[in-house]
Amino acid sequence: MFDILDIETTVSARSITVSQACAQLTLSNKDRRMYERFFGLASIPSDPTQSLNVMTGAAIARLLEGPEAPDLVVHCHTLLSSGPCRSDSAVPVHLIEAGKTEVFSATMCHCASGVAVLEMVESLLPENGTALIVVSDKAFHPAVQLIRNTTLMGDGAAAILVGKRPGRFRYLGGHTERLGAYSIITGLVGEETDTAFADEYIEFTARCIELALVNAGITIADVRLILPHNVNIPSWDQIAQRIGAARDQIWLKNVSRYAHTFGADPFLNLADADRDGALAPGDHVALVSVGLGATAACAVLQVNPPVDGANERTVEK
Repeated sequence: MFDILDIETTVSARSITVSQACAQLTLSNKDRRMYERFFGLASIPSDPTQSLNVMTGAAIARLLEGPEAPDLVVHCHTLLSSGPCRSDSAVPVHLIEAGKTEVFSATMCHCASGVAVLEMVESLLPENGTALIVVSDKAFHPAVQLIRNTTLMGDGAAAILVGKRPGRFRYLGGHTERLGAYSIITGLVGEETDTAFADEYIEFTARCIELALVNAGITIADVRLILPHNVNIPSWDQIAQRIGAARDQIWLKNVSRYAHTFGADPFLNLADADRDGALAPGDHVALVSVGLGATAACAVLQVNPPVDGANERTVEK
């Protein structure tokens, strides 16, 4: 058992509209209307002049203001190559400079890596130590700015400090579900013609959430909020119906605000809900994300009472 001690999030300093994104990707007006009116997207954080390290470093710097470095740093990224060659965008974990810190990346769960890695970190975390989970990607090339007929991709980062001492959120348990038949899905243009995964997606995601709740010892009625990946609104309406959740149990307002920022979505939503006063001590929340490949991950947290001296900052941009 461990706690999330603090969390910081950031997105690219600039945003573009759906119309601008569709123009850049040479998509049709029909596509634009689908993403705006049906899927619920409005703006996408995107700044080609800002590197992944700069964006990610802003969150890390606000989180680690003290002299003590974490024992473990994990960079969770969806894209195997997280930036252009010969750029400073590939290794934001180099921002942590300490001899004792162990550093590794987690990528194979794709957009679900940040949520899925929580279960792994629980077993690796030293008894009196801390771990920094960094979840960040940039849509740095047109090939990764779009999942056709599903969503548009934005730039976002989250830095999550965890430890085995009281913090803002207690990790209660989770579940990771995989469909090996879709392990070769990359999201690249052309693969969207295979609709088999789309046909299984709702049931696959719902089953993962239900098993995570079982592992955490609660039911959907005990969940204050589901904090999802921001792929699109209709899919979450269907998932809510499948698991018996009310629509207002799902934090959907950031679908229009951020679109899909790869693996950072659930953590952006967690920080946003906490900042907006939507969470109270004792509340349960479920972080949910699905990665192409295909992996679904759900982590169940409980909101703790305020800890004396705890830093609860969650700043964006």
